[in-house]
Amino acid sequence: MDYSNMPLEEKRSYYECGNRYVTLDQVLPWPDYVKENHQFFTRKGWLQKDSEFTTDNDHINRKVSLWRGDITRLEIDAIVTNDCDYDIYEAAGEGFLEEYSKLNSCDNDEAEITSGYKLPAKRKHFAVYLLHTSITVGRIIFGGFFLHIYPRLMLENFPCTTKNGTEETEDIEEEEYRRAYLQALHEGEAKNNRIPIMVVGQDRGGKTSLMRRLLGLPFNKDQPSTTGIDVNVIELTEQNAEDPWKKTEVKKFMTSESEAETVLYKKTAEYLDGGVQRNLEGDAPEPLKPVMQVKPVMPVMQVKPEMPVKPVMPVKPLLRKEISKIKLQRSTEHDQNEVLRVFVSDFAGQSIYYDTHGCFVKPHCPYVLVYDLSLEFDKPAVPKFKTSNEEEEIEMNNPHLNTNLDNFTSWLKFLQGLGECQDLQFPDKSGHFTTAKGENFKLPPVLIALTHSDEVKGNDSRIDCVQKRIKKVLSGGKYENVVPEFFVIDNTLEDDDGDDVRKVRRKLFDLSNAVLNQEILMPVKWLNFEVALSRKDCKYIPVDEAKQEAKACGVGEFDQAIKFLHRQGVVVHHSGSSKVVLDPHWLMNRFTKVISMPGRLDALSRYTLDVFRQNGILFREYLQKLEDGKLLEELMQKFNLICLCQHEGKTAFYVPSVAPAMKPGKELEASNVPSLFVTFPRKLVPMGLFTKLQVKLISEWEKRFPNQQATPFFYCNYSLLPLIIDGDVYDVCLIDLHEFIKVAVFPKQDGDHFKFASHLKTTLKKCLDDLKSPDQLLFSMTSYDLEVECTCCFGKEERKCSRHHEIQCHSDRCGHRHFWKLSDLQRLYNDKSPAVCRTDERSSKVFDIKSVKIWLNTDSKSTGDSYLKGSMDGNDRIAPLPPELNITLPTARDFDSEPYYWSSNEIQSQLPTDILLITANDHEFNACYSYMKHVQRGYSTKLGMVYFGRFGNQNNPNVRVALMKSWQGPIEAVIAVKNAAEILHPKVVLFVGICASMGRAKAKLGDVVISAKLATYDDKKFKTDGAVVFHSTKANVSRNMARLILNAAHGWKPPLKDPKSLDVEVHHDAVMLSGSDLVNNLEKRQELLNSFPDALGLEMEGAGLYAAVYDLGIEWAVIKAVSDFADGSKEKTKLWQPFASAMAASVVYNMFKYPVVLKDWRHYNAEGHT
Repeated sequence: MDYSNMPLEEKRSYYECGNRYVTLDQVLPWPDYVKENHQFFTRKGWLQKDSEFTTDNDHINRKVSLWRGDITRLEIDAIVTNDCDYDIYEAAGEGFLEEYSKLNSCDNDEAEITSGYKLPAKRKHFAVYLLHTSITVGRIIFGGFFLHIYPRLMLENFPCTTKNGTEETEDIEEEEYRRAYLQALHEGEAKNNRIPIMVVGQDRGGKTSLMRRLLGLPFNKDQPSTTGIDVNVIELTEQNAEDPWKKTEVKKFMTSESEAETVLYKKTAEYLDGGVQRNLEGDAPEPLKPVMQVKPVMPVMQVKPEMPVKPVMPVKPLLRKEISKIKLQRSTEHDQNEVLRVFVSDFAGQSIYYDTHGCFVKPHCPYVLVYDLSLEFDKPAVPKFKTSNEEEEIEMNNPHLNTNLDNFTSWLKFLQGLGECQDLQFPDKSGHFTTAKGENFKLPPVLIALTHSDEVKGNDSRIDCVQKRIKKVLSGGKYENVVPEFFVIDNTLEDDDGDDVRKVRRKLFDLSNAVLNQEILMPVKWLNFEVALSRKDCKYIPVDEAKQEAKACGVGEFDQAIKFLHRQGVVVHHSGSSKVVLDPHWLMNRFTKVISMPGRLDALSRYTLDVFRQNGILFREYLQKLEDGKLLEELMQKFNLICLCQHEGKTAFYVPSVAPAMKPGKELEASNVPSLFVTFPRKLVPMGLFTKLQVKLISEWEKRFPNQQATPFFYCNYSLLPLIIDGDVYDVCLIDLHEFIKVAVFPKQDGDHFKFASHLKTTLKKCLDDLKSPDQLLFSMTSYDLEVECTCCFGKEERKCSRHHEIQCHSDRCGHRHFWKLSDLQRLYNDKSPAVCRTDERSSKVFDIKSVKIWLNTDSKSTGDSYLKGSMDGNDRIAPLPPELNITLPTARDFDSEPYYWSSNEIQSQLPTDILLITANDHEFNACYSYMKHVQRGYSTKLGMVYFGRFGNQNNPNVRVALMKSWQGPIEAVIAVKNAAEILHPKVVLFVGICASMGRAKAKLGDVVISAKLATYDDKKFKTDGAVVFHSTKANVSRNMARLILNAAHGWKPPLKDPKSLDVEVHHDAVMLSGSDLVNNLEKRQELLNSFPDALGLEMEGAGLYAAVYDLGIEWAVIKAVSDFADGSKEKTKLWQPFASAMAASVVYNMFKYPVVLKDWRHYNAEGHT
């Protein structure tokens, strides 16, 4: 094909680069180019003054252009080089190579010419010693005026230039690629491309068979039950998503070295290609920034107490073959062929495994909930287990008398709880996700697969009935995370025809991509850390060894990196653990061997096995015989799966989950102490909680009252705990009733039992609050209440009980349940008001509060709550309403103005900014916005929406302010600050908003806390007695801010409608405590106070801010006001959040409303810092 004489528009259709070509009119002539980038050239010191930018030969200089980009995309007359570059060969096509092979060599200052073929260039010139000649090619001239600065301009502006005849140019190219490579390594971020897919549901419901259908494997009618979790690794693309998923043989789930290299090369290519876009947009051709190391989020400090140790960044020469690979990435289209790696996990359905499932489920991935079409919803469930192909199914106990509907809704509620727990941990993230097809859902997305359709084949009315029943359940439970469509599956089929298996594959693929597209990008250097871990030829390593590997890879923020890898399911590491498990599947199998069955024992160990099966007690000597027994003991104790004890003079562990079930339907005898009930919002005991609560309660009681002699007795759904206090014995029975937990107390002696009840309630609340911690992995436990039975109406239901077939059933689970919350009764008791039961439409009855007075806090009887330094009644206190403000805070409706393009004059005129304000929720953002004048907003692809405005009044020069939002947490703060600093060049960065007070006596609601010092609580270890020890070094606020905050409150008037309504204090010399875990219970707060007695405020972003600005050298501070006390009362004080945000924002305004304050402060500059 003759490309040379082809019309231009026709030839463009053949360009290898497609429509990404650059025309000549998009490239500025040399004089305009220099003027456009005046600041860049003068800053480099190459050109000193304006007179050097003009010459008498303007008509000559306008034939010269400098352009930075991929030469194979530039539409010009000719490309001039001395060799056949790989990029040019690829872009030109096969005909070019044939013509090139026929060329002869040429002398200096001469050239051979070929056709351009599929290149945008018309010709290809081959010349020698290009820099020492003056070759005119259309409008581009090399030589003459600018030869003296040409090498320096090449170094900064031509990282993609093709080879020419000097060794110097090859060095220049290598240097540019090396700089881009290092920037990608240490600053780049990449999309995560892997995600788990969880298959869950009732035992023997067809989960394993469904997974085999997804994989295209034949049906096995004798398929044994899954023990623990079975995992298959699949790699998918858009093209094969609906076809049978082929398993990938991998030993570990981690990224391989070659995969990490590909990501790094791709990111390097993006940095290099970014130069093309910047030139086209008219931005200055900024040189690639020097690598900025990220300081470890405190406190990894070993040398100097006041200065953190900075990790040494690995720097290696970039080989020519690596440059070739980067070039290949630049010429490759990626979007349509990205590989998605999924870990399809089949969870065992038997309840014996539920306690360990919490260690491995994830709240941010798709789930398939399986229901067997052959089962009747309202019939009692029959748990079954099949050990092998040969053996028959074994029927197991159903201790709760659950129906099949109960089991199905239990999974629905559990998965719903995963999403709600995620919302609580990250309250400012949008809970709504959208697929590429525009389908909305919440985390975690759940597909409902109706299996065993072969057993109801031809019975369409049966399938329709099941679907209608499920829809009714979904509509009543607000399950926004469940996909509306149902998928009917016939597991016996051999191909993809006849059921919805292809639809399931497609839906899971789409949902997985939708979740990953809204995930936070992964720093590229974390991939190197992951690769380093994958090279370890072991199942787990000490956490200190993992930290050393992170440091060697330039990863300073170890806690955030390891949490990310744990969240992806490629490692297992929980806060405080001494080990990092490199193979999660292996750990699950090890847990399974302990939890389900000890394995083969010889005749001499038969007694050990009997004790384990009958009593749920495991002798330590057996556990120590297991491979990696020490690790298993540590992790299972950490997650409260086992509890240390003595049995028959030997050290042993309670393992409640393996104990037999209490006789179904058995009720306890009456007691003269009213029972407590632990209830939950979804009317379901969170999966795994009951086992953990039994173990935790025993452990905590032992700490408070040592030398307990009595031996507990366990069932898997019931426990008898003989607890001793002052020589008196009380039998405490915990009963798992599926929807709630009953706590019954049976005194063994007469007397006043108020002291015991007070201690028990306090200890129980402490255990439940501890178990709400994210470290305990009870994702579905977001809150709880302590309640008592209402004797006015309990058991008065006139219809027949579905479980016991009795009218007016008095069973705890089946009676007409009306409970009174202790917090409500406490308020009524304090106010001397009656407790009126209104459940009976025909008459109202008054509940006798005095009958449950033993569980209330009274002046004379409440003694147990005093064992902590602070009162444990934080959950029960009702916070007063905040005073009225004299300003009106804006809402989302006030921010609907059209954003400006980032390159517009309106936005560029705001740069560089003086103050960067970063907030983490809407209240904080709204408060800061209310103090800004002349607000304009612009959109940046790297920063998102940024609001620009001014502080000050019209009579004074204004202070430039930029306002933006960040996700909550330190790692999000690091990313936000680094990105914003490079673009906005602020003088100071402030995190503004709300915090918690470390005690009501330290700072009250509304008080403003300024970080004179910052400490972090992320580095912690657990002692053998269970005590938590935190390690940290306090960092002083930056130098200029340290002087300014001394007078932060001078002249400040709180924005109160009535100035006398509240005496708001500004604590300008405070120690602010910061970390990644949300603290919202009194015991956790007390643990922190034990290690940080001088801490006043508590928040989550300051550690990330400090980690970023430490290397950037920017002034910083955290200025926040108190909105809660980190004691479990956050829900009761939420109305204080906008009030506290307004107080903090008003103090910031008071400090910076006069420009003279910032006069001598320097703007951040990426090259020289500040």
